[in-house]
Amino acid sequence: MEDLNRIILIGRLTDNPTITDKYGKFSLAVNGYKKDDVSFFNCVSWMGPLNNILSQYCHKGDRVAVSGKLKQNSWTNKEGKKVSDVQIIVSEIQLLTPKKNPDSTVVAESNASPIFENELIYDNEIPF
Repeated sequence: MEDLNRIILIGRLTDNPTITDKYGKFSLAVNGYKKDDVSFFNCVSWMGPLNNILSQYCHKGDRVAVSGKLKQNSWTNKEGKKVSDVQIIVSEIQLLTPKKNPDSTVVAESNASPIFENELIYDNEIPF
């Protein structure tokens, strides 16, 4: 049997994503069951269509669903102590915050389109 490394999170962006030529980075705040139970996750996406989506459509406070895998990084810090962190390497993202109509302050539900990789799927195209 193969090992499995897959994670799915729904949360809000803590800041606008940072996009470079090679990768995109953002932090995701995920609420727990209790009011003050919030976890923060560092997310990374590598260059390509996903970063275009992040730069164009994702902003601080937006609610998104991400899926990907966990990646542990370890290194020795300046004090000689071994430290590590875990990042989420994002392979898919779905926008959950409805897109605002630029001509009004009303939110258009039909524009709240899920995005996977580089595919744009509109609600009225889903057969169920």
